[in-house]
Amino acid sequence: MQVHTRTGSRAFDVAEPVTVAAHASRRWSLDTLLGCFTDATHVHRFGVRGYESVTVTLSGEDGVVADAVHLVSGPARALERTVGLTAALGSCRCAGPGRPSR
Repeated sequence: MQVHTRTGSRAFDVAEPVTVAAHASRRWSLDTLLGCFTDATHVHRFGVRGYESVTVTLSGEDGVVADAVHLVSGPARALERTVGLTAALGSCRCAGPGRPSR
C-alpha cells in the first residue's frame, strides 16, 4: 500500500502479507496498517490535508492480481467533458496484405 501527498511523493509505503480466500474480502483501516492515527480523510481538520491518494496492490505468486487507487478527497479538479484533443485520419501509405489501400 502506498499513500501519496498532493505533490505525488510517498508519505507511506507499507507491505503487509495477507491471505484472502476465493470469493472472500478483507478490510483494514489505513491507521491500522500504518500503526498510527493519520486523519487521512481530513475529517478532524488537523492542519492542511496531508494525503491525496491511497494505492493498494494485491500480489500473488504469479505477480499482481489486482490494484486499486482511492482519491481520498475525490478528484482534485472538476471533471471536464473534453481536454481539447482532436485527431485527423490521413491517407494510408502502407498498403499490403490485410491493410486497406487508399
